[in-house]
Amino acid sequence: MLLAIWSRDWIGWWCLLPVAVVVVWLFVNPSAFPPVEPRG
Repeated sequence: MLLAIWSRDWIGWWCLLPVAVVVVWLFVNPSAFPPVEPRG
């Protein structure tokens, strides 16, 4: 995400696409995988 923001001068407004993908993944990730069970 930081790379997309940093490279906005090179790729213009297309940098918002990877930023949007990261934001969506941050919301989907907790429900996409079950919670980790502690060992021991």
